[in-house]
Amino acid sequence: MYSHLVLGLAILFLGASQCNSNLIRGNSSMSASEAGDSEALTTTISRRLVENFVPLRCNAAIGKAPCSSFVTMFGNGAVRSNRVIIPCGKCVTMDYPGPQLTLNDGIDIRGKLVFPDGYRLTVRTNLVSVQGELEMRSSKPVDGNPDVRFVMQGTESASFAPISSNAAKCGGNCDAGARSIAVAGGKVNLNGLPTSTPTWLHVHDVIGSSAIVVSNSVRNKWGAGATIVITSEHQGYFGEQVRKITSISDVGSNSVRLNLDQPINRPVTLRDSPDFATEVALLSRNIVFEGAPGTKGGHFWIMHTPRVRQRIEGVELVNFGQEGLLGRYPVHFHMCGDVSGSVVVKNTIRNSNQRCVVVHGTNNLLVQENVAYFTKGHCYMLEDGIETGNQFVRNIGIRTVKPEIIIPNMGSNGKESDMTASTFWITNADNSWIGNVVAGSEALGFWFELLVRGNLANEHQDFDPMMVPTRKFEGNVVHSVYGVGMTYYLSGYIPETLQYFKNNKFFRNHHLALRIHRARNIVLTGNKFSDNRYAIRIDRDEEIHVTDTTIVGYSDLFKDVVRRNRFAQAPCAQGISFQSTNPWKDKMDSELNGVILDKVRFSGFSNAVCSSSTAIELDSRLDGYKSFEMFSQYSGATVSDANSIDFCRGKSAGARDVYVSDTTGSLLDGVASAPSTLMVNSPELASFVNPSACTENAARCYTYCSNTCFRTVHYYVPVGQSRDYKLKVCDRKDASDCTVLSGYVHSNHPWPRRFAVHVPSGREYDTYFLDKGVPVYPTNVEIVFQEKLCPTAPDDDDIALLYKARGTTFPPTPSPTTALAACGNLIANSDFERGFNGYWDAQGAGTLSTTAGYESATAMYYASGNRNRYWVGPSHQWREGLDLKCLKQGTIWEFSARLKLVDSKTGRGASCDPGSSSGGEMCPQVQLIVRDQSWTQHSFRISGFDGGDTWVANGFNEFKGYWTIPANGSGWQGGVANMRVILSEFPFGMDLVVDNFSMVLTFDTNKSLAQSPTLSPVLAVPPPTQAPIRIPTQAPVRIPAQAPIRTPNESPLIGPGTDLNTCAKMIANSNFDLGYEGYWSVPSGGSLSNKEGFSSSTSMYYDSGNRRRYWIGPEYKWPNGVDYGCLLQGTTWKFTAKFQLIDAATGKGSSCSVNSSKEGEMCPRVRLTLRDDGWTLRNVRIDGFSAADTWDANGMNSFTGYWTVPENGPDWQGRVRNIRLAIADFPFDKNLVVDDFQMAFFNTN
Repeated sequence: MYSHLVLGLAILFLGASQCNSNLIRGNSSMSASEAGDSEALTTTISRRLVENFVPLRCNAAIGKAPCSSFVTMFGNGAVRSNRVIIPCGKCVTMDYPGPQLTLNDGIDIRGKLVFPDGYRLTVRTNLVSVQGELEMRSSKPVDGNPDVRFVMQGTESASFAPISSNAAKCGGNCDAGARSIAVAGGKVNLNGLPTSTPTWLHVHDVIGSSAIVVSNSVRNKWGAGATIVITSEHQGYFGEQVRKITSISDVGSNSVRLNLDQPINRPVTLRDSPDFATEVALLSRNIVFEGAPGTKGGHFWIMHTPRVRQRIEGVELVNFGQEGLLGRYPVHFHMCGDVSGSVVVKNTIRNSNQRCVVVHGTNNLLVQENVAYFTKGHCYMLEDGIETGNQFVRNIGIRTVKPEIIIPNMGSNGKESDMTASTFWITNADNSWIGNVVAGSEALGFWFELLVRGNLANEHQDFDPMMVPTRKFEGNVVHSVYGVGMTYYLSGYIPETLQYFKNNKFFRNHHLALRIHRARNIVLTGNKFSDNRYAIRIDRDEEIHVTDTTIVGYSDLFKDVVRRNRFAQAPCAQGISFQSTNPWKDKMDSELNGVILDKVRFSGFSNAVCSSSTAIELDSRLDGYKSFEMFSQYSGATVSDANSIDFCRGKSAGARDVYVSDTTGSLLDGVASAPSTLMVNSPELASFVNPSACTENAARCYTYCSNTCFRTVHYYVPVGQSRDYKLKVCDRKDASDCTVLSGYVHSNHPWPRRFAVHVPSGREYDTYFLDKGVPVYPTNVEIVFQEKLCPTAPDDDDIALLYKARGTTFPPTPSPTTALAACGNLIANSDFERGFNGYWDAQGAGTLSTTAGYESATAMYYASGNRNRYWVGPSHQWREGLDLKCLKQGTIWEFSARLKLVDSKTGRGASCDPGSSSGGEMCPQVQLIVRDQSWTQHSFRISGFDGGDTWVANGFNEFKGYWTIPANGSGWQGGVANMRVILSEFPFGMDLVVDNFSMVLTFDTNKSLAQSPTLSPVLAVPPPTQAPIRIPTQAPVRIPAQAPIRTPNESPLIGPGTDLNTCAKMIANSNFDLGYEGYWSVPSGGSLSNKEGFSSSTSMYYDSGNRRRYWIGPEYKWPNGVDYGCLLQGTTWKFTAKFQLIDAATGKGSSCSVNSSKEGEMCPRVRLTLRDDGWTLRNVRIDGFSAADTWDANGMNSFTGYWTVPENGPDWQGRVRNIRLAIADFPFDKNLVVDDFQMAFFNTN
């Protein structure tokens, strides 16, 4: 439906911010016949704005100066042909007797112009430029007769000359466009409302056909003659009602009656429903800015003016915004940077030709309690995706419609998406949306279209808005939207931590209330859905939580609305729909879970009312392997009608192995019982369940099995092996009770074939492979156990893959063992003589083809296209499987290749700097994305060049680099479980030619040199040995075994100028006597406070809250910076602290297992996240307890651990360039007390 929304991102590089013909991105163009008329897009010479506008020094004392009379200075003339200039340093009070003043060449306010409270005047002009200050005030009750009205007229573009310290801006003359209010270095202080005026509230009740009852907060604020709008009470975005107040009277002590000039259709009131009442908003204001009738509207902008507090309050903007023109909006903060203290509050924007409040390159702006009515295009919006810290609070948008003319793609802005207009357009989630209302939109309500665009995109290449946490999204309301109430379409949203969307309401939306698309880590809590065609569509997502939420399909309230409006009955309502397969086409297996419902109540989906209503529906979409991957869990979820669950669409599309774990067993009857399972009707899932525990609903294609929990294991076998493989699954205690499964082949990638084993609780299982009926054990089988989402589901040991069936004597075929000598080159088709297809994949908007090779006919050619991330490039696919048994811990692997760079534009050979580690200069590197046996992801970058090499632009260059598979420790556990190989880091704008790419074993550190296989002539000597560190006799210490360690008779190398006394302690305020504030922070999922200390007055208390990741915990902020000169390679650092764990539920002291490495049992560890000179990421976890220690649950426990800064090696190069320190890995349900935390230099002599 929304396929036309796919946007292009065009980036125009500028050395500095541009001030072009209209001080916005891009240029404009017009025909000669339209010269002088800025209604057309105009082309002028682009002028460079090197700096922002600043306040004029000549106005420094203007607040103390008495104000002069406007009439005394400029006379009584009603029409002025020349520009009126308020001099800098001069304050002028507007006292022209009126009623109308015409300024045909505009007014330039360089000093201060004041419109006193109660003064009445209409000003007609083509330009208002504010280089000084403009002040207006009107505090009378709003009666529809404004005190001050500015009518912006004319067709020609106007300009102004910046003065004083701003004189050089825009080349000395700034084009402001037609009918412009432009603030450049100046300040506006506008307020057209009485104090504490509410701009919108809910309808409390109705009296008769032409009166409504509202809160008495409007008394003496709203007056007779004012215009109001009542929002739509049904699903139509066009259902609003505009009326005038004829009189106001009291109704009791807390309410007033608004008598209206015409009858109204009865709205939904607070008496009808406290949750789903319609709103009434005040449209009139006492200060009006209006685009003259017959023109294409005015525009109001604050241009390049940071750190000046603007106040735009209580202003009515009518016929503002200029359709199809970039940068011409009703209220526009343009490239202002930090505007802390500035507010856009309680204004009305009505009949806007283009957008409403546009925040562009501006941070920390408050946009609050504004009313936008009948506006075209995106309304409240963040323009370029770089805006942060802005707050959108209690704004309302009523009837947002698509424009007739869209802003063209000028290169700098990219393709605009206003044709699918949204009331709130969000490009960066690092802002706040609190208590806002979407009350009618033709297309979308809230649209998270997360992207970076504009002239500054080049400066933010490493910024990915799809991963940025949401600052706050709470208490918002979406109703009467025709398309989608809230969506992440098309780009998606993939933050790394859980993001909370709290207490929002979605009701009476015509199509879809909420579409979660290509997203993860979303928590919807305390939300309410009612009377939407579709409530929630979960579309290609994972780790989606819905908690404490009500979802109503068709309410009695809405039935009354339908009857009152004489509508046909609304379409059958749908609750939650979800698909069964993985959202990420480039991931072989799910990293996270699917849909988690906790205390979600479904009602109003009765089939007796509407036969096709569904509370929970399995969608028909299947991607990737087309087998179940959305492992989901319900807890306390209930449906009021068992027939409102429908899995038929999914089953008919081929989803035959879908199940959901109901941990409370309450889904169908609302009564908690034993954990149970909801599953699609299929023989794959029915094989081992107890039929007596199950109830089948054949009409809805599902079965519900009580006291039953499922577990899934995925087995991956390379596609190149036998296509006749089957997997036999048997009850371990009854070898005759078996089922045989076929594998799934991925629809997008030549990835390994997947065999999915889904088995219920109560048994143990054996599995083994068959090749045409003969038992075999594949050489490269990969095993992935999915998480237990149901407490009684089978454990890992309950499901075993056998080399052969139990009780048989024949060996498996082929043997599962792998000799290292047989590993050879792990890269198939390394000379590309079979092309690239099926062996390599293009990432990052690139494409692959073949070209002439290095001393051969064929090489791979990677055309970069629009690649804009250094870490993407051609990615190797293990078409013939990755033999994980080759990848033993301690083995060293050589990566070699022949590489050439080609300029994408000219097609000629290009160069890079072999010795550089800077983005845009580096030569290609090999990037490894590796998962260990705990499925923890690690990233390694392998450099095959150094500063002594010379890059040949017109030929192939030899790459040679090494990687050692880590030993256990520092976050690494066991062998390699999965690995991706990517060629990356080369500059943008360059294509890459690759030939003779190989990965060959060169050394096994587990053996002597003589025992190691002779696989490569590269290895002449074994790697340098590592001697243990000298351990002081006075105290036992634990050194991570994997860290590079200096010999005992060597003292750490402290460079010249490094003061050991300075390096002795790195952690400021280690005893927390100054509190935690400013020293420690919580990135996500917890909170900090101060608590009585261990040996001092204060310690730090970390409340885990909703912490869901073991690697998250309190993080040190380095308030005094990091002295990286101390962190020399080879130096050893001692970490000490006092820790106590507190049970989050009881508040009592709690324990952990000091010798465990299992998640949920481990004691706290110190986590370091490091980057070296090559900006390679390395994670280190430091243990501070040993098996000999005993954890004291009721006291503080001493932590002592050591870390040595790595020497140069395969996965570390040079200095420590960045360090983050956190305390992590303790159980989720435990809070943490920390005291006496220190990081001190440790002299090993």
